[in-house]
Amino acid sequence: IHSNHHEDRRWSFVCERTFQDPLCYFTNYVNDWDYLIHFTCGNGEAIAGFSSYHNNTTQDRKWKIYCCKDKNKCTDNNTCTWTEYVNYWDGDLFYNVPRDYVLTGVISEHNNQVQDRRWKYQHCQLKFF
Repeated sequence: IHSNHHEDRRWSFVCERTFQDPLCYFTNYVNDWDYLIHFTCGNGEAIAGFSSYHNNTTQDRKWKIYCCKDKNKCTDNNTCTWTEYVNYWDGDLFYNVPRDYVLTGVISEHNNQVQDRRWKYQHCQLKFF
């Protein structure tokens, strides 16, 4: 939910356990203030979490992304799809990853006029060994 007063969003994530024995890592920051985010986890990996912090001067967030891989499951890169933007400037953002797919990438652009970000997501189908 975006707040024009705070020029920030309140985030809530819900996750479902997908991997049994994952190997995971946090990225470095994937963006600088006011700049584009265009990130995908490595081959066969999925996004399992996010970390961010807000700067009141720039009215933007820097993001780290938590990527995971499992030895018995991975993503089928032939099935990956990017969404259109899932939110409008200053609007609510609500996105569900399709069943049997995992989140693998994000694109986000920042607009200084409205001090907000729009988001696109990439999801790929799970492949089992």
